[in-house]
Formats: sequence, structure tokens, C-alpha cells
Amino acid sequence: MKSARPEGPPGYRAASFAQALRSEWTKARTVPSTRWTLITAAVLGIGVGALVSALSAHQYAKDTPSARALWYPTSISGAGLAIAQLAIGVLGIMIITSEYSTGAIRTSLAVVPRRGRFLAAKAVMIVGVTFIAVEIIAFAAFFAGQALISGHAPTASLGQPDVLRALVGGGLYGALIGLLGLALGTLLRHAAGALAVLVALIFVLPAIAAALPSSIEHTVEEFWPTQAGQGGGGSQRCPLAIGLGRVRRHVPLHSDHLGGCLLRAKSPRHLKPVTKCWWGSPGVSSSVVIIIFVIMPGVRGWPTLPW
Repeated sequence: MKSARPEGPPGYRAASFAQALRSEWTKARTVPSTRWTLITAAVLGIGVGALVSALSAHQYAKDTPSARALWYPTSISGAGLAIAQLAIGVLGIMIITSEYSTGAIRTSLAVVPRRGRFLAAKAVMIVGVTFIAVEIIAFAAFFAGQALISGHAPTASLGQPDVLRALVGGGLYGALIGLLGLALGTLLRHAAGALAVLVALIFVLPAIAAALPSSIEHTVEEFWPTQAGQGGGGSQRCPLAIGLGRVRRHVPLHSDHLGGCLLRAKSPRHLKPVTKCWWGSPGVSSSVVIIIFVIMPGVRGWPTLPW
């Protein structure tokens, strides 16, 4: 027989979704780490994009005709977003793991006893914040990059085909990366372990896939989350809807669903916590990244990573 939900004190009412969303927004904007993480993303996205734009523009005159044919100024000015996405993912991780580390998760779940509502409020908040932040970064990097390219190489404008789509797609992709960070933080409950997995997902494993035979590489890359960044960012290879659709249906929402199931478990004794699994411990996850970055490049025949 299904047990009744425990009653709160007299006059107690669980927070509605709007109240939970307002609470999550208040927590996010009052924590200094949110502000510093977004500043880091802005510095990386705009600064690296400006640097790459300036160097590429001065190199344009020396490029061969075949290299000039591949000149895509929108992608060049947005080169910093490839690094800034890590800061956006970290923001998603910290939104949930900070509550576990401080013990505030108990208070949050007491106020919002419905775990699905609690997680949905966090997801809506992180999607909204990261989408707006990445859109601002993308447009600022675009205008700064085109100003540096002007006079040295062909530039792009918002009226040209695919340019506006690329900038909007960058914001959507950033929102999904933030959602992916939230999902990993919910599953692992430790910032270090979630960050290690995030780095492996968006940087390490795509580099390993590039070393695979072409038939396997294309199959793996087709369903990898970072492929949406290429498709959604205005690449000629993949339309916006397809690129974002791939990451939407394969990683973040499925991970959030699993995290919500773990969060909703009333009696965790029958469920082995994710953080106790060998693959979920921060030490093991970090060790895997260190092995891939440091040890394996020294093995004969191991491909050199592009960075």
C-alpha cells in the first residue's frame, strides 16, 4: 500500500514552482561564485576570440587560395566560446553541488519537498542565465572580432546568411552545456568529480574520437554533445535544428531525468549512491583525465591532442 506523504507543521505549505524558481534565482545571484564564473566566461569568450581574430586577420594575406576559400569570420571571432563553455558548465555544476557541500540541500528540499519541482526550477534558472550570458558574450565577441579583422580580411555582418543563426545558436548551445553541468552535478554530487567528467565529455573524448577510423569517428561524433556546438554555431555541415536536437535528446535531459530519479528516492538505503560507485568518485574521475592528458601521450602511437 502506498504510504502517505508526511505532513508538515500546521499551516505549512510547500513552495510552488514560481516560488521555487524565485528562490533559485535569489540563491544564484547572491552567491559570488556565480558572478565570478560568468566574468571568467566573458573574459575567455571575448578575449580569446579577439586574440584569434587579430592573429588570423594578419595571417590572411599569407594564406593560400585554398585556405582563403575556407575563411569564415563568424567562426573565427567566436573561437573563444569553445573555451568559455567550460566555465558555463562549471556554473551548472556549482549551482547544485554547492548545496550538497554546505548542507543547504536539506533546507531546500524541506521548502520544496517535491524533488522534480526543485530540480525543474534549477534547470529553468540555469538555462535562462546561461542563455542570456552566452548571447551577450557571443555578440560582444562577434563585434570585437569583426572590428579587428576589418581592413585585413573579409568580415561578416548580421545581415549575411547564417551569421545571426550562428550567434543565436551559440546561446542555445551554452544553455545546454549549463544544463549538462547541472545534470552531472546532480548525479555525482561532488564538484571535482562532475568537473572531471565535464572536461572529458567536451574536450578529451572528442579528441580521442578523432583518432578512430573514419567510419567509427563519424558514428560517435554524430551523437556527441559537442557536435551541437558545430551545428548550432552556424557550421556548413549541420543545420541548427539538427545540431541542437542531437545534444537535446542524448545527454542533458536524460541525465537530468536520472538525477531527478535519484533525488526523488525516499529511502536511499536500497540504492547505491552515485558518489559511492567506483566510476563516480572524484579521485577516480580526475585520475582518468590525468591519465589521458599526461600518461597516454607518452605512449608510442598515441595521437597528439590538438591543444
